[in-house]
Amino acid sequence: MKKIGVLGGHIAGIGFETSGLLIVQQLVEAKHIVTIWSEDRRHCRGLRKLSKYKNNPTISISQEALLRRSDLVFLFSVDHNDVERWIGNNFEINAGDEKILEGKGIIVVTRMVAGVSKRVQDTVEQKGGNYLEMQLERSSQGNDRLIVMAGGDKTLFDIAEPYFQSFSAHTVYIGETGSVCTAYLPLQLIKGVYLVGLAEIMHMAQQCGIEKGLICKLLRELGHSKYITNKADKITKGLFTITEQTLEELQENIQLGMYLNQELQEPVPLKVCSAVNQRLLLDDKYDDHGGFDSSIIFTIFEKNEA
Repeated sequence: MKKIGVLGGHIAGIGFETSGLLIVQQLVEAKHIVTIWSEDRRHCRGLRKLSKYKNNPTISISQEALLRRSDLVFLFSVDHNDVERWIGNNFEINAGDEKILEGKGIIVVTRMVAGVSKRVQDTVEQKGGNYLEMQLERSSQGNDRLIVMAGGDKTLFDIAEPYFQSFSAHTVYIGETGSVCTAYLPLQLIKGVYLVGLAEIMHMAQQCGIEKGLICKLLRELGHSKYITNKADKITKGLFTITEQTLEELQENIQLGMYLNQELQEPVPLKVCSAVNQRLLLDDKYDDHGGFDSSIIFTIFEKNEA
C-alpha cells in the first residue's frame, strides 16, 4: 500500500459505538482529516456538533464516496457481522472483481474470535487491502486515553501508529492476525471475575451495615486497581448511565472468552470463570440492563436478594 504520512492522506470511520466516537473526536482534535459514515446518521451529526472545526469531520453521503477518498479506514462495530457485511458488499461499490481496497489500510475494531478475524483478513486482502485488527482498553491515566492492541499487517501498523498516538496512551503490536483477539478475551474474563466479586462483596458489606462509600474508600487506600475503584465508585454513587463498558458488551466478551477456551484441544478447567459466566449471563433479569455500565450488576444482585 502507498505510504500514509502523519499529516497526509485521509482517514475514514464507518459505523460507530462508544470507542469509535471517542477515536474520531481525538483524531479531529489532532487536526487529521476525517470522513465519517454510519447507518445511524445521528452518530454522524452528533460528531459534527461536537467538533470545533468547520467541515471536519466530513459526513459522507455513502460508503462508496467515503472509501474512494480515504487511505486509512476504521471499521467500528459491536458486531463483527456488520464488518463482514460492509466488506463483503464492497462498501456498496458495484465493482465486480475489481480490487477496490488497493492501497488502503482497513482497521477493524470489533469483538470477534481469531478465526473470524482471519476470515476478515482474507477478504480484505483478496480485495487488495491491508488489514489490522484492533482492541481498545481505557488507560489508567484517564483523560479519555486508550490502550491500543493491534495485530495483523505490521507494515500497516507502522504507517498508522502516528495516527494512533492521537487517541492512545500506549500502543502495542501483539503479532499476526488473531493474536489480539486471543490476548484480549482472557482480559475480559478477568474483568468479569473482578466485577462479580466486587458487586457481591459490596452487597454483603451493605447487608452487614457497612456503608458502600467506606468500602470504596478502603479499596483506594489499599491500592486496588483503577478498574476496581472506578466500578466501586459507580456502585456507590449509582452512576450506571455513564458507561465505560456496557453490561451487554462485557457479557458478550465473556461468552467469547469461554468459547475461546472450548476451542482449545485441551481446554483449561476455568471453574471460577464458569461460575462468573453463570452468574453474569444466565439471569433473565439482566435483559433490561444491557445498555448500562457493567457495574449495574450490583443493583441486580440486590433485586435478586429482595
